[in-house]
Amino acid sequence: MGMGAGIVGEVRDVLLGRYPSFVYRARSGGREEVPVFTLHGISPALFESQLRYLSDNGYYSLAADEYLAWLNGEVSIPERSVLLTIDDGLSTVWHSAHPLLARYGQKAVVFLIPGYMREGEGCRPTLEAVWEGGMSAGEFERQMESGDPYLTWQEAREMERAGTADFQSHSLYHHRVFSSGELTGFFRPDRSIAMHDWILPRGYEQYARSGEIADRLGFPLFRSDSLFECGRRFEDDEEIRQAMEARCRALGGHEFIEGERQWQKILRREYETLVASRPRQGRMIEGEEAREEIAHDLSVSRSLISERLGKTVRHLCFPSNAYSVDALLVAKEVGYEACFLGTRRDRRCNAVGMDPFLNVRLKHDYLWSLPGEGRLPLPAILGRKLWRRLTSDSHL
Repeated sequence: MGMGAGIVGEVRDVLLGRYPSFVYRARSGGREEVPVFTLHGISPALFESQLRYLSDNGYYSLAADEYLAWLNGEVSIPERSVLLTIDDGLSTVWHSAHPLLARYGQKAVVFLIPGYMREGEGCRPTLEAVWEGGMSAGEFERQMESGDPYLTWQEAREMERAGTADFQSHSLYHHRVFSSGELTGFFRPDRSIAMHDWILPRGYEQYARSGEIADRLGFPLFRSDSLFECGRRFEDDEEIRQAMEARCRALGGHEFIEGERQWQKILRREYETLVASRPRQGRMIEGEEAREEIAHDLSVSRSLISERLGKTVRHLCFPSNAYSVDALLVAKEVGYEACFLGTRRDRRCNAVGMDPFLNVRLKHDYLWSLPGEGRLPLPAILGRKLWRRLTSDSHL
């Protein structure tokens, strides 16, 4: 679904009354309903204004296990409780979210992509360095734009120790998989999107993380979908893939791709010549074999976070909120006790006694709908979303 279609669908669902009651009027669900909000990359100014709103109006942010115990009817919680979730575990969680969460006495549940994380060599500076005068705002901005784009394990451990974050699973690598043999183009790294959103053959995540992907340009790309949603994966022909990489290198590699306007067309001709002489050009992985891949991905992600942070990981957020009934069953089988999704038309809110594998989340804009001083009416929130969509490429 395109970004435009996404916002249209969201607005339609809001206007049809499919969101929690507090979105439409200043009324809290009390202890029987907990709003769950989702963020991705952290904008310091926006995030601070949201945390200030929560703190000024007496809201308490829950940890994931605390939320699950409440959902199961095992514990009581403060009346104004919320769950803040941050997807992907980008470096902004450390250098911006961490100090702001500490300043306002709040916490967030951060869903990590452990396959892309490194141990790190010490913790990087945070916004505190700017507050204390040790770094200019400009230097801080430059740091945000360079270096490792993900949290390191050292930084995650420090956030757990400080109580600003509760780390859970967002799957091992997050990205979509080839779902058919329909050719869509040829690979070059797209620096305008996060690495975990690149479409890669299985096993190429290591090359993306190490930087070796720069020597593996030009391999064929095929139609893609979420493995967790479509339940299948197309395994392309490795010999053809390697031959295309070699041909791209022979043509000049990076210089060829950046300097030749017709590079995709040229590579397509090369590809068609290669496949014409090969009767078999890949295979479809589906059924039980695909199910085992899903189980492996979710299980390894859970184990890595548990081992690195010394904790039990019980919660999973599906990447891009894409999943199937079978993926939910697999998550339960490998040890998860709760799953977090996007919105669902059959579940407006999260209340005591509801299925812990179908937790719904709202985009962070709707945090301003919570009852309190400074609450924004729905038209103002939708107007802000539209303005941000028109002026940036950030998640809405």
